[in-house]
Amino acid sequence: MTAGVEHSDVGAYALGLLSPADAKTFEGHLAACERCAAELPGLRGAGDLLTGLGPVRDDAPTDPGRQRRGLGRGARRTRLLLAAAAVLLFAGGVAVGTTQRHGSVPADLRGWGEIRSADDAKSGLAAVVAMQEKGWGTHVALDLGNLTGPRTCRLIAVSTEGEEREVTGWVVPATGYGAIGSPDHLQVHGGTAIPLGDIARFVVRADGARDLLSIPV
Repeated sequence: MTAGVEHSDVGAYALGLLSPADAKTFEGHLAACERCAAELPGLRGAGDLLTGLGPVRDDAPTDPGRQRRGLGRGARRTRLLLAAAAVLLFAGGVAVGTTQRHGSVPADLRGWGEIRSADDAKSGLAAVVAMQEKGWGTHVALDLGNLTGPRTCRLIAVSTEGEEREVTGWVVPATGYGAIGSPDHLQVHGGTAIPLGDIARFVVRADGARDLLSIPV
């Protein structure tokens, strides 16, 4: 890990709370850290909730003593992380009412209507869907993480009457999506003739295999 940088700084960096010097240092760490690179896109969306909040500064009087300088740095980092944590908790609270199991919504899915989510503890597969009622049926946006490949998959909408309609399909490369070495999640859009009020669940289905995940609506 880069000297003076912690993994937890990714939240402060995403929210623009780091000073210019600290931000530049963290960017050097980010270039080599897959963990932080994978977390950053999801955290950046929380920055939209902030207005007029700049870098957290250390207001304590300057003391030439080495010990006081060390305390000042520690106090500044603590205050910065507390500020970032407070904002992220607020952002998570906003999303709690619209998701079932995830505490955050991918930024690219915001504004597309009602949100539902699900994950599988065994495989790690995590899904978030956004649904928007249209005159022709329902528009659906999907975000998937920890999806392994290679394989071909489809998203199926299941009505309250048990009718199944394919929403969209895609090919998963060997590197997968949202995995180590391939941190970007899969994001696709599609549609179904089933009205939003008649959709019971969505199913992520791999061709030639069992269903990978069910997302209750």
